Amino acid sequence: MPDMRERLRCQAALRVEADATLSSLDVPILYLQAAHDRVVAAAAARRIAAVARRACVKQVAGPHFLLQVVPAACAREARRFIHDHSPPEADH
Repeated sequence: MPDMRERLRCQAALRVEADATLSSLDVPILYLQAAHDRVVAAAAARRIAAVARRACVKQVAGPHFLLQVVPAACAREARRFIHDHSPPEADH
């Protein structure tokens, strides 16, 4: 069972209202969604994708704390995202 600090952090995170901020952003956003997350509901990814016009949700096999548990898979997705969203190199 999570300790009290972790529980309070999760409750605080659930109260954050970021729709206005997310909808105002005009930059690519990568959301790495843990396929087996038991902390953050899948609805969070759907909500961000619906509100942030340039959001890209990629599901990664793993639990919450993806970066710590499967860093190589996260790095692959991040590299692919950066490649796909980088402007073409200027000719010199």
